[in-house]
Amino acid sequence: MSIFPTLTEGLAAGGINLNVATFFSWLGVTQYLSSSAVLGTLRQIAGLAAPGSEIVFQFVVPAPTLAGEESALVTALAARAAAVGEPWLSFFEPEELEARLRQMGFGKVLHFGPRQATERYLLGRTDGLRLPAYFRMIDACVGQCAKDIDH
Repeated sequence: MSIFPTLTEGLAAGGINLNVATFFSWLGVTQYLSSSAVLGTLRQIAGLAAPGSEIVFQFVVPAPTLAGEESALVTALAARAAAVGEPWLSFFEPEELEARLRQMGFGKVLHFGPRQATERYLLGRTDGLRLPAYFRMIDACVGQCAKDIDH
């Protein structure tokens, strides 16, 4: 195994049994990878994971697709990350990403944006915390999920 293993090698080394449905969590990472690396990883998961396996991942939408302050926020955050040597390399439009996931073999693809995530994860907070408009997540299943995704 090389110093930089493939996803399959890394999962095998970690003891993951790819013959059973597996849950993958990929949060706060995709913007630091090239679009081809992100899509390649998703394609590998679709191809190697057992049917019913699920991935939840976060991604950032392009600044020009956002209004005013939200667009400026993404631009500023990306510039700050680049200034410390961690540039944001990929941005995805939700509809295009959903279509690509379906082409890869993900059956159920649920995109949820900041409103849905705030309702699900921040409901009942009294401090006014909300997620910014660039915050997006997708929950996708390889093939069809045995259970409904109820986000």
